[in-house]
Amino acid sequence: MTAFALRVAAGIACSKPTDFDIPLARWSYKDIAAQLITLGIVVSIATSTVWRWLKTEQIKPWRIHAWMHRIDDNFVAKATPVLKLYAQAKFLLQAGFWVVCVDEKTSIQAREGLHPNRAATVKQPVHFAARYDGKGATHLFAALSVAEGLVYGCCRPTKTFLDFQTFLLEVLIPEAIRRGVRHIYLILDNGSTHAPKQLQARFKSEAKRRTLEFYGRSCLATEICFLLRSN
Repeated sequence: MTAFALRVAAGIACSKPTDFDIPLARWSYKDIAAQLITLGIVVSIATSTVWRWLKTEQIKPWRIHAWMHRIDDNFVAKATPVLKLYAQAKFLLQAGFWVVCVDEKTSIQAREGLHPNRAATVKQPVHFAARYDGKGATHLFAALSVAEGLVYGCCRPTKTFLDFQTFLLEVLIPEAIRRGVRHIYLILDNGSTHAPKQLQARFKSEAKRRTLEFYGRSCLATEICFLLRSN
């Protein structure tokens, strides 16, 4: 009976709680012990026994490994131009080409929900509303100078395309002009906040007002190159 219960415990640990209609993200020893009792495998069982069984089987259901795999067959061809820029960043900077990787971080400060959570019930998980009061939380926009590992950033109350282009105009481009670089290779994703195509059009207009010369090329869907000329 013990060997059978051990196999069942191992099977539970290798499954998802939702397979048993249990609203949990992952198993704990206590949850597995409770499930063994619910299934009628044992009348009672100590949490330490479950721990000992899983240790013997080398199963750790509480550990999570995040992973991603490519889904684009042209991934290597698309990534190669950017990887070359990263590898040559120091040499390019000496030649007047500044390689910069930009992104933003959504605010992570504590937020207060506008509505209380609803407790779990039979066959129903915990329900929570996504609306919240940010309590003054802000969003970080940052640019990494690949050649030196320096980071330039600013915080803004919202995370929109307008906020992103303001970050470029008020932080990144003035720094490029101060450095005296002739080109910026701007590496970014093509999400709605960055909107590369809209960004190109915006900077073409801005170039006329600020006497900045601009060009863009499409080595990668997420790459934009800016050519700057200061007054």
